[in-house]
Amino acid sequence: MVDLKNFLLLLMFFFLFHSETLYAQHLPIGAEAAGLGHTTVTLKGRMSVFGNAAGLSTVRNKEILAGYDSRYGFLEGLSTISAAYLHPFNKATLALSLSRFGDDLFSQHKLSLSYGHQIDHFSIGMRVSQHQYHMEGTDTRFATVVDMGGIAQILPKLSFGMSISNLNQAVVSHETGEKIPTVLSTGFCFRPDEKLQTLMEVSYALEERPLLKAGIAYQAVKNLTFRSGANTSRTGQFFLGLGLAHSIVEVDYALETHNVLGISQQLNVTYKIRKNAKD
Repeated sequence: MVDLKNFLLLLMFFFLFHSETLYAQHLPIGAEAAGLGHTTVTLKGRMSVFGNAAGLSTVRNKEILAGYDSRYGFLEGLSTISAAYLHPFNKATLALSLSRFGDDLFSQHKLSLSYGHQIDHFSIGMRVSQHQYHMEGTDTRFATVVDMGGIAQILPKLSFGMSISNLNQAVVSHETGEKIPTVLSTGFCFRPDEKLQTLMEVSYALEERPLLKAGIAYQAVKNLTFRSGANTSRTGQFFLGLGLAHSIVEVDYALETHNVLGISQQLNVTYKIRKNAKD
């Protein structure tokens, strides 16, 4: 007999992932990205380890990142934990990341190797990920996914980004048709000055309707950044974020609202192993 927790979890999956398969779905990761409504295709820096890998090329410090995502607050099965290590080279950064979503009833593990490289005013990035899916009572399944992206600085204050996730169109099961979405994203980032940035993005998953996203970040004082965003997804409509920076430690927090399911929260802590003297 299914207990109340498992029943509620399955019901939640139905509301969140109304599609052909649970295996095809994954939730966005990263408090900085969440604070901006998950407008990530032109977002540069450490959060590119979970977004457009081209943005990793701007990372200048060895960093360790840890994060926790609590979805709607009352079910452990909808939380995500994540960690990453970022290692910069000359005009390039290599990153290793790991995330786990779910619990014993349903879980998704993802191990990724990401690389971002800058060439003049253009950055390119690639990610190879191993996905592992497990649902109680079924076999564990695996899929290897390749993502690629680029960011171009087309004007001093304007950049343009594109990315494609699951470029190789990997599937979880050919027998059942369970698949991982192939998502195309494109957008712009406008920075009128060093304190303010605005982002706009359109994402399109094959066989789904386009998703519109927008985000804004404002650095109120040197070590404090406020963020806000919105998108047209089913899992969240309005987002707020806060970033606190120290010379070696940075903390990012985001709050996401859903008109039916309530509030989600995300927290990321970043430790800079080596602080660049130029920063």
